[in-house]
Amino acid sequence: MRRIIAAAFGVLMVSASAALHPAPVAAAWERNLTVTFYSGINFGDGRGRVTSDDGGIDCSYDQGVRSGDCTEHYILPDFQASYTVTLTLDPGVGSFVCVETQFGCQSEGVNATVEVAFSRTSGGDITKTPSFTRGVRKIIGNWIGPGSVHIDSGSACTPPDNYEFCFQRKYGDTVTLSAVPNDGKVFSYWSGSPCGYTDPSCSFALTENLNVFAAFGLVELVGDVVGQGDVCATSGASLCTVDLVPPVTVWVEVGATVTLEARPDSGWHFTHWNTGPCAGQDATCSYTVGQKATVIATFERNVTATASPKPTVKPTPKPTTQPTTQPTSRPSARPSATPTMQPANPATGAPTVGTTSQPTGAAPSRAASDPGATPPVQPDVSPAAGTSGPAATPAGAPGPTPAPSELPAASVTPGAGVTLDPLLLGVLGLLTALVLVVGFILGRRGGPAHPDVEA
Repeated sequence: MRRIIAAAFGVLMVSASAALHPAPVAAAWERNLTVTFYSGINFGDGRGRVTSDDGGIDCSYDQGVRSGDCTEHYILPDFQASYTVTLTLDPGVGSFVCVETQFGCQSEGVNATVEVAFSRTSGGDITKTPSFTRGVRKIIGNWIGPGSVHIDSGSACTPPDNYEFCFQRKYGDTVTLSAVPNDGKVFSYWSGSPCGYTDPSCSFALTENLNVFAAFGLVELVGDVVGQGDVCATSGASLCTVDLVPPVTVWVEVGATVTLEARPDSGWHFTHWNTGPCAGQDATCSYTVGQKATVIATFERNVTATASPKPTVKPTPKPTTQPTTQPTSRPSARPSATPTMQPANPATGAPTVGTTSQPTGAAPSRAASDPGATPPVQPDVSPAAGTSGPAATPAGAPGPTPAPSELPAASVTPGAGVTLDPLLLGVLGLLTALVLVVGFILGRRGGPAHPDVEA
């Protein structure tokens, strides 16, 4: 029991001693980092941002106004002898940064870095003062003719011979350009300017270098055509619509004398000028330039006599091949077969004429229906000129009478190409029989009239 009480008393005594004598704590040191911005003549009108690599600083600047976390308080242990912070200076669009006030300046848009070092044994709080400044933009002003270029209603641009620029302004400044003609003269147009093509003045924010050009003392001449042809100037202007799609525009000096020609294409002719100073003149027009003008030449197609139009109904086209059937324009009584030469008669040696077959429905020949009748005269069936072969028995000459089945029932085409009609053959046969009968009668009457001749 006494041992337990002694041990407990010992623990209490140790605890009381620790409370009366605590362990020593390490010493610390503190520093402040502050970012401000310089603003003076020609400096500090830009934009930018400053940040630190440890995240303690994130400060923005906009033409004199500071915002964000621009100060950082550091508590460092005593055993750490130094501490380094890196700042990044980032200029905005159109601005450049200087590391300190107007010193250590960088090119426009280029970042800069700055190291800030704290020491436990020396120095104290640190402040950095960079500057952000807008860059400069230049305007080169040129012109031709009686006039000049002005900026912000100021004096005309009169640079020296070796000039780089005529006007200089800061990035983002609002600028007004004016093209001012001399007394009694006219402004013509801009080239390379943000102003309108023919607007004499305009205002805009300057964000880039400019090279502007103004023309004075010129007016527009527009050439156009109706129909097919061209308008070309022979003097006083460089206008011509050849190889170009009208209308074509050129600038002409005021007071110049311009001569224009209307040139029709082949098959066309010039009729008149529609509008402008050439109205009422011939194809060749001259006038003195005073103001903008549009000339339009009108051409019409030549009218030529033309034949009456052909009928719209086309004739029936000829067949591309010959018909396969022969025309049937013969009477039904004619044989359809071609007459052929039969073998020679063994008794006389003369050839006989006949057909290969009797056509169906043909009328029988006179010899077949009346054996006692005189046979009709046979046509000449000798070969055509230029062919060889025996000649047929002449008409009226005695000869072998063909069999009824061998007589042709239709006319036979003679060598001369004449076709004899069956009716004509019948008439010829009757005439022949009549001549024979008359001859016979006359012969008998003449016999007894001369009895003493026999004596």
